[in-house]
Amino acid sequence: MATFKHSDLTFWYTEEGAGEPLVLIPGVTGDERLWRRVLPKLSATHRVISFDNRDAGRSSVCEAPSYGPADMAGDVLALFDHLGLKKAHVMGHSLGGQIAQELALSAPDRVNGLILANTWSKGDGELDALLTIREAFSRELSDEAFATQSIYFNFGPSFFRKTPIAKIVEVFLASGPRPPREAVRRQIAAARKADTLGRLGAIRSPTLVVWGDEDRDFQKLHAEQLAAGIPGAKQACIFGSGHCPMIDRADDFADAVLAFLDEIEEGSSVSAGAVTRR
Repeated sequence: MATFKHSDLTFWYTEEGAGEPLVLIPGVTGDERLWRRVLPKLSATHRVISFDNRDAGRSSVCEAPSYGPADMAGDVLALFDHLGLKKAHVMGHSLGGQIAQELALSAPDRVNGLILANTWSKGDGELDALLTIREAFSRELSDEAFATQSIYFNFGPSFFRKTPIAKIVEVFLASGPRPPREAVRRQIAAARKADTLGRLGAIRSPTLVVWGDEDRDFQKLHAEQLAAGIPGAKQACIFGSGHCPMIDRADDFADAVLAFLDEIEEGSSVSAGAVTRR
């Protein structure tokens, strides 16, 4: 474990492997546990840096009443500076994908490859309904019930046909710290502020947009909107996967990411197209 300070907050991160740096940014309430199943493959060829956002994991609870994805992108840029990274690949999941987009827009010379996993560019009525439900749950449910609903939304039908949800909840509750509910609500509020749709054309980093065909949160429409707006972006659909393909289809997810990074690092052109993983 290692830490650094920024904006009066302490941030937790870990590093594994060697090679081109790859910074991983989780979504709402997520932390480094999100990436554990893909870390062995990714770190075999890259220096992988797992980062806990403010109000999540082992990083500081944030006393600021309000912040947005651009503020959180500033946290990641501070991590770059702390580590002396002039440039790195960046992968963001869900809200982390919005943070990664803001980083690519505000510091384009610092972001090499950009991987946007199960994320969006601009909210709509469906996303508003989802965030409203989750905010209500954060006020009303017990820890076990809150974990249960979160896990349900994070995985698709194929996952639960093989894995009892009660077992996953038990493992999750025993696996590490959980943010206080007010921190969850601050991250939900940050997600409500996310909007990059009108600025996607300014992203110049080679980009891969990853989505799961069983994602309950962000569907094909959101991925296609991102891919259409970002010049030269590619898509990878992980079939049979929900909102967290890095967990329920870890090998397929890691393979898609590494194939994309290989293209960049070998100097190949990254043109628009689609990659599928069954």
